Amino acid sequence: MRNALRMYYYLPNQSELFSDPFVFETKDGKEWERAVNIAHEKGYKIVRVERVK
Repeated sequence: MRNALRMYYYLPNQSELFSDPFVFETKDGKEWERAVNIAHEKGYKIVRVERVK
């Protein structure tokens, strides 16, 4: 079982029409929290969050 967390996001000023979102994936809860905090601080647009099993 994989049991990871995955986040799809766009950078500020990144075209949502002409580009795919970036993807971040981890199994570590603390790393996940850091990634979400950084995304909010930097103004990333989180478009999807999922648990991968």
